[in-house]
Amino acid sequence: MLFRSLKDTYGMVWPYLPQITMASTANYDSFAPAHSNYPLLTYKNSQVDDIQIQGKFTVQSQMEGLYWLGAVHFLRTVTKMYFGQGANLGNPPPICTLNGYGDFVYKDVSVVVKNFNVSLESDVDYIAVQLHGSAGSKSGPSVSYVPT
Repeated sequence: MLFRSLKDTYGMVWPYLPQITMASTANYDSFAPAHSNYPLLTYKNSQVDDIQIQGKFTVQSQMEGLYWLGAVHFLRTVTKMYFGQGANLGNPPPICTLNGYGDFVYKDVSVVVKNFNVSLESDVDYIAVQLHGSAGSKSGPSVSYVPT
């Protein structure tokens, strides 16, 4: 139910341009030959550091509220191992694909979601979102409150 809105957009999409921080590092070893004032650097390896994405979601309608709930549920899901029943039982969280900014920035980049944060601020208005046919609902729709 909650993933239906994400399926319509072919995955999680930020409604506003998020802030993305990326960094790469080239590591060098230092070698100090005798009778030299300066060490020589020899290349060791390179690494890509964690990509950090910080974005905002606002909710001003039932549809946007369902999308926000779906996005939070998706992030909860991709940070947990498979459990319950089925062929994937005990497997680690799934590998996701990141796309954005065209073919030369983030084109089908394999990523794992290591953590995520959601802040439910006290100075924000919240609206009720009706969830019809949700798993925990035995007698009609359930209601979740989401930030506006």
